[in-house]
Amino acid sequence: MPLDLKFIEDIDLPCKVLGTYSCELSKSGCISITTCSSLYIYQIQPLRENSSPSLAIKKFSIFPPNFMLTLNVGIDINSFLNELPQQNFYEGILSTQLSPILTGGNPVEPKIIKSIWSPQIINDYDCLLATLSNTGSVQIVTKTIDNTFHEEFSSIFDVSQKYVEMCRETWQCCTEMKPLEQFNELKRRIHETFPTTFTWSDQVDDYCILIVAHACGDLSFWKVNIPKSKEFELPIVTFMNVFNTKFDTSIVDITAMKFVSVGGKALLFAGNSKGQVNCIKLSINNEQVIVNGDLLLWPQADEISVKDIKFLTYQEKGYILIVKGSDLIILMYEDTTESFDSYVFHAGNIAITALEIIEDNKLLVVSFSGATKELIIGYENSKINVKWRHLYVSINWYIHQALNFVSSVNRVLFIFLTGPCKTAETKDDKDFNKLVVFINTSKDPLQILLHNTTNNLKSHWDCLEALRCHILLDKQLPTNVQNLEKDYDNMSLYQLRLLIWFSKLSETIYEQTGNIDDMKIRKNNWCQQGLTCCNPEGAPCDRERNVGILMHI
Repeated sequence: MPLDLKFIEDIDLPCKVLGTYSCELSKSGCISITTCSSLYIYQIQPLRENSSPSLAIKKFSIFPPNFMLTLNVGIDINSFLNELPQQNFYEGILSTQLSPILTGGNPVEPKIIKSIWSPQIINDYDCLLATLSNTGSVQIVTKTIDNTFHEEFSSIFDVSQKYVEMCRETWQCCTEMKPLEQFNELKRRIHETFPTTFTWSDQVDDYCILIVAHACGDLSFWKVNIPKSKEFELPIVTFMNVFNTKFDTSIVDITAMKFVSVGGKALLFAGNSKGQVNCIKLSINNEQVIVNGDLLLWPQADEISVKDIKFLTYQEKGYILIVKGSDLIILMYEDTTESFDSYVFHAGNIAITALEIIEDNKLLVVSFSGATKELIIGYENSKINVKWRHLYVSINWYIHQALNFVSSVNRVLFIFLTGPCKTAETKDDKDFNKLVVFINTSKDPLQILLHNTTNNLKSHWDCLEALRCHILLDKQLPTNVQNLEKDYDNMSLYQLRLLIWFSKLSETIYEQTGNIDDMKIRKNNWCQQGLTCCNPEGAPCDRERNVGILMHI
C-alpha cells in the first residue's frame, strides 16, 4: 500500500541544530538532537490521559564533555609552535584537532556532533546513547533513576579517555625532540587515537558492542553489559580489543559504519571521506572480536564522503545502501560475500539528508530541498530493479529545508527535522528548527497492537500514540476492530492490559470527540455477538452506550 502521511504537529526546537543527520530516534521512543549548545533528548511518552492531539514529550539535555583528546596525548603544541617552519606553523594554528587551546587565543567550544542509539537489549530498559564531540570525546550515556525516582541522562563512561590511557603506555617521551619532530609526533598520536565515527552492533546474548573508528582506520571494540535492574545498576563497559587495519584494501578516515548480522555471520560496512566502502568480516565471542578479512565493495575514490550506510534483506538477498552526496548506491549481495550487481539512484535536489527502510523492500529518500521519494527495490533477470514515486509531505518547503528524517519502530510515526531556508534571515525566525510529526495512515496501529506477538506494550509505544492522536484528530472512536474473545478468564495478560488501556483512553477522549454514532457502536459491539437490546425501539440503552464507549474493541 502506498505511503500516505497525515500531519499531527510541529515542535519548535530551543536552538539551532548543527546540520544534516542531526536527529536519531531510538526503539524506546527517545529522539536525540545535536544542536549548537547541547544535545537534547525528547522522550515520547504514550499517555492515555493526554486529551490533546499532540505527542506527550519529556525533555532532557546533555552538555558537551570537557575532555579534549589533544590535551591528553602528552605533547603541548604551545611549547614549540613559534619555532615551527611557516607551513607547519599555519597547519598547527588552523587545525582544531592539533591546537584546541592556543596561548592568547580563544579555546575551541566543545560540541556534540553525533549521537547513535544502541539496540534495545532488555524490553524494560531504555536504549543507551553514544555521543561524539568535536574535541574527540566518545561517551556512553544512559538514563539514570535515583532513590527519589528523578530521571536524567548522564555519562557513565568516556571511551576516548580510556583509549588514550592505553595508547599512552606505548608512547615514548619526546621532550628532547626538536620542534618539528615533536609536531610530527603530535600529529601521529592524534591520527592514531582521534575518533571519527562509531556504531553499535546487534544484540549478542545480554550485551552489545560499541565499535569506534579512529582517524588512522583502526577499530576499537567495547563490550557493554546491560544490568537487569536499571534503578540501581549501571551498564558495565569493558575494552575488548583493537583491530589495526593492515589489509591492502583497508580505508582510513572512516565517516560511516553499519554492523550487520546475517546467517550467523557478522559484517561491518565502513565508508570513508573519499567515497570508498569496505566490508570487514568479524567473529564475535564473549572475550574479543576477531577480524577474518575484508573486501573492498566500492573502490572508486571520488572525494564524495559516505554519509550513511544501511542494509536490508529481501527474498533471501542482501542489499547494501550507500548514501554519497545526491546519489544512493545499491549493491546486491548473495550471502553478503560476493557482489552480483550495483545500481545508482540519483535523487538530485542538492543532497540526500535521510534514508529510512520503511518495509522489507521499501525505502524513503529525503533530499535537502524537501523532495521525498518512495523507492521499491526488486531483483529481476539478475539485475536490480528500482521503482519510485514522489511522496507528498505537507511542509512548506519554500521556507524550510529537510535536515533529517526518522521513523518509529513500527513505522507508524514519521518525524522530519527541518531548518530555515531563506536568502535573508530575519531576527524572528533565523533559528526556527522544527520537528514535524506525521502519522503513516497506510498502516493501522490498532491492528498492529492486536496482532502483537511480543506481548509487550512498551515496544509498541508508537502505535499507542498514533492511535490516540488519530482519534482526537478525526473526532471519532474506532469501530473497525476485530472481535476478541470476551472470556476475560482465558485472556492473556497482554490482552487484558490492552483492554484496560483502551477503556481508559476512551474515557479520556470521550469529552473531546464530536458526534459519536451510538447506533454504530451498539451494532458493532452487541448485535454482531447475537445479543439483544433491552430497548425495543432500537435506541441504545445506557448499558450498551457505556460498554460500547469504554470497551469498544
